[in-house]
Amino acid sequence: LSFIAALTGEQISEKLFNEYKFTSQRLQFYKAKNNAVILEDSYKATPLCTFWFLKTVANIPASKKILFITEMRPLTLNREYFYQQLAGLVRFAEKVYFLGPAKYWHQIVSVNENVEYITPTDYPSVAKRILQNTNGESLILLKGSFRYDLNQLKQLLL
Repeated sequence: LSFIAALTGEQISEKLFNEYKFTSQRLQFYKAKNNAVILEDSYKATPLCTFWFLKTVANIPASKKILFITEMRPLTLNREYFYQQLAGLVRFAEKVYFLGPAKYWHQIVSVNENVEYITPTDYPSVAKRILQNTNGESLILLKGSFRYDLNQLKQLLL
């Protein structure tokens, strides 16, 4: 990797990522029915992927940010620590919806009260609410594991 040090930022992306294509459901942009921007990253939800995504999107300018996030997987060690970290990282969003085991939501909401627990059966009503309360200046973020079928929620927003 020492050759990378000699390259400019533009050359790095040109040389290393010229032919790169993201995996399906990894960092995909869409326009919602109300012109809000949807950013979907629902392929993997490891702590590393999740924290990188959250730190990145926190810096994207938008008048309103709505975040849908699922449990982190796989996560076998230090669950309490990672969910407390997650609770702090999602503070940039005006509204946060969590999908996953309720015990993880309890860990998050104990640190950040702005997190609502939902299940996939809530997708239609939540999508309707989101479309009514966002616009073309808003950012809707879908982050999580494919097992929660965030694609179904996305289709309701499109």
